[in-house]
Amino acid sequence: MSNKNDGIKFELGGADQPFYMASSMSPLDIRGSFNIQGPQSERIMPTTILRLFKDTPSIDEISISTASGGTVYGRRNGELQKKRAEPKPELAVVTFLQLIEMIGFNVLESFHLKNQYHPDREDPWLMVITDMGYLVIGWRKRVIACEWKGMPLVRGIVTEDDVTKSESIFHAHSMEKLQVYLVELHHFYTLAKLAK
Repeated sequence: MSNKNDGIKFELGGADQPFYMASSMSPLDIRGSFNIQGPQSERIMPTTILRLFKDTPSIDEISISTASGGTVYGRRNGELQKKRAEPKPELAVVTFLQLIEMIGFNVLESFHLKNQYHPDREDPWLMVITDMGYLVIGWRKRVIACEWKGMPLVRGIVTEDDVTKSESIFHAHSMEKLQVYLVELHHFYTLAKLAK
């Protein structure tokens, strides 16, 4: 991490090949997704995070937030500590919409819905209106549910994986699997548009 007069540059990864980079003007606001892997310290903190604290004394806290939680690493009374971050459900909604658009669905509108699985929870679901109808997507407890009953011409089993699925619904156990299944759903979406 470097701090210059023109902003802050953030890098994670090796010197040869960083796997995440971002820049920002102060205050530091880094957005995106990345995995921190590697050896753990005796404080149960990734060595990358430890190195950031060691190399940059001005950093008091590093928060890695996700829709379902995350971790906050910080300095407290000179000691490095780790605690669970509060969930940021708005991150999931943005990520779902960005993913759907990136895959190529023609998005006309999108709406936040109350959580369709746990209506009393704060994490919203997303309804996406396309030129072929609508789909609804959101987190249940540990899976992402995607249903496209609102696209009556788009039908197909998107995976052979051992997950809940039908011709108009699937559950994904990670964002990576969600992307794979949405790419396959887009295949059925494209076929339906061509047949229309």
